[in-house]
Amino acid sequence: MILKMNTKKIVLFDSRKHFYRFLKWEQKNTFELDYFKDFKDAINDYYTILFLVYSKEEIINLMSIYKKGIPIIVCTSNNDFLFKMKNIDEILLFDTSEIKSELIAKMRLNLNLIEKSLVA
Repeated sequence: MILKMNTKKIVLFDSRKHFYRFLKWEQKNTFELDYFKDFKDAINDYYTILFLVYSKEEIINLMSIYKKGIPIIVCTSNNDFLFKMKNIDEILLFDTSEIKSELIAKMRLNLNLIEKSLVA
């Protein structure tokens, strides 16, 4: 299923707000980024969801929005979480433990791939 969206808005769920500060600065000219510390009903207003996972409890929260028809990029530096989630359909995994320049390049690539798939 391919969704067509008229916005480049991204929602970021980040309970610690660390990645949000970094990404907002790096992507300020490319994408509009909104931040939520907890869940909002308005996730359908966004073309993708970035979800930072720091704990097992956040994986449970992630599953509550999984399969809502919006692409999800799960971001974590925890190798166990990355390994356990690698076979979940329709979720892109993003390792945040890499160096800053690599993070920027990979995040841009992932966001552009999602954008292209939604417009097609």
